[in-house]
Amino acid sequence: LLGLRERLRTLQGTPQPLAALAEPIVAILGQYGSLRVAGLYPVDDQRLVHDEPLATLGVMGALAVHDPLITLCLERNELVSVRSNLTDNGEQSDFSSLQVCVPLMDTDGRLLAILAVRQMPFFAFQERTLSLLALLAGHIADLLNSDSHSLQLPDADAQHFAQQLKRSLIDVQQHDLSACLFFFELTEPEPQLLSLFERSQRGLDLQLNVRNQRDHQGLLVLLPLTSAEGAEGSLTRLNTLVHEHFGQQHTLQSLGVRVFPYTLEPASERGGLRNFLFNECGLNDQQVAV
Repeated sequence: LLGLRERLRTLQGTPQPLAALAEPIVAILGQYGSLRVAGLYPVDDQRLVHDEPLATLGVMGALAVHDPLITLCLERNELVSVRSNLTDNGEQSDFSSLQVCVPLMDTDGRLLAILAVRQMPFFAFQERTLSLLALLAGHIADLLNSDSHSLQLPDADAQHFAQQLKRSLIDVQQHDLSACLFFFELTEPEPQLLSLFERSQRGLDLQLNVRNQRDHQGLLVLLPLTSAEGAEGSLTRLNTLVHEHFGQQHTLQSLGVRVFPYTLEPASERGGLRNFLFNECGLNDQQVAV
């Protein structure tokens, strides 16, 4: 995902990022899905633009645009696949020439393309792999529709942060994958701390500088695809940086930093997230949308 993001930056706002990045997109999805034969087809207004793929793996051949699996994918806006018993019994071709259709849909519900999979090995044709394909396809769609200005920023702005927070909520609800949030409230001014926070940032993490209703500078950090244990490890690394920079006697707390953690989990509700952001952290809906 980071590699695709860097490629998008170099394209300088091309009007057709999907076509420009079709080959690496298919390569990524093909790698993680162990796909043998597949093609990426653009979609406009809930219909395939044409039956010619933007990129393929293997020999895709002609595609029937009214294939039942494609029709189902367009109707449901979600990954669809033939039942495994049809594949086992050799009856798949009676229903569809495809095994799987994966939609590239962003967080605003815009369907950009469909990955039509004609052939994937038996060992990969399982819920875990299909869920991973759907997950990656959603993140790729978000990248393709990223604001060009946001792509050039070293840190995300509020709009991009909100978009990725929405994507994390989708990952939680649809794929049972956790994500974590930290709000670091600086009750005492300490400019050097902000550079430490930046140094602790992992590749896909996002940081948003805000000032809360208590008139304190703060940093909201989103850790996508991260469990509570992973977030704890991230906090440990941050404290290690504090020890190295300020001395062993210092911690985040001794430097006046209040730490507010929150884990997005399948059982959690959006109301709990709003309570965390707006009541505990002291932010408002003009700073971060939920």
